[in-house]
Order: sequence, then structure tokens, then C-alpha cells
Amino acid sequence: MFEFRCATGSHFLSQVKYLSVVLVQELVHSHTSMATDYSKELDEWTSTDYYDEHVHKIQLPYAQVR
Repeated sequence: MFEFRCATGSHFLSQVKYLSVVLVQELVHSHTSMATDYSKELDEWTSTDYYDEHVHKIQLPYAQVR
């Protein structure tokens, strides 16, 4: 599942204002999870192999900001 971490989450949330509520709900429901053991899971994400196997890269729709 998508690991919703602070840095990634902050960037994602800054892009949300340009998306529809329905799309944001879909992204949150489909690609987020709650860590049952945060420290253990955080340690796993430091491994490049674990990252490559578990990361979800999502291309957000392009919208020109005026």
C-alpha cells in the first residue's frame, strides 16, 4: 500500500486543491493505509528494495494554475 508519510503527504496535499473531491476520496481510499507498527514500517521503507516493491507513483491530472 501507499505509505502516507509527512514529506509525501505534504506534497500530495498541496496538489489536492486542484482535484475534485471524488478523485481525492478515491486516492485516499485506494492508496493509503495505517501503520500498525510505525517504527518497524518506517525502518522497512529505508531499504531501496522495499521501496521499489511497495511504492505507488500516481500521476495527478495536469491543471495549469493561473
